[in-house]
Amino acid sequence: MRLPVPGPRDVLGALERGADQIETLLGVVPRVLALLDAAGAAWVLADNPGVRVPLHVTGGWSYIRLHRGTLAGFPYSAEKLRRWAHRISSLETREVFVYFNNDPGGAAVRDAERLRRVLNRPRT
Repeated sequence: MRLPVPGPRDVLGALERGADQIETLLGVVPRVLALLDAAGAAWVLADNPGVRVPLHVTGGWSYIRLHRGTLAGFPYSAEKLRRWAHRISSLETREVFVYFNNDPGGAAVRDAERLRRVLNRPRT
């Protein structure tokens, strides 16, 4: 669910372990983070070229959306995947779900495999 709002909204009563991505120019609202955490919902860490989303873990787990590697499109560079691997390893949770944006050339599947190798994780 995306909420293009400038502040907190009480939508968490309807969420059961959902992920919430809040796009706002005002930055992270502490009350929203507290509400997400209380509901067991994840603050979505979304990656888009030129956009920085603060690294927060809420709900005891993390959900990461990797949309595209560069302004030109796909795939992710090895360096950018290494940086994401470092960020993932530094999160204060052991439960992390990473979603690569689907693309017409199939880079998402290859990027996911490359990230898995950088993280040194077995296939699941």
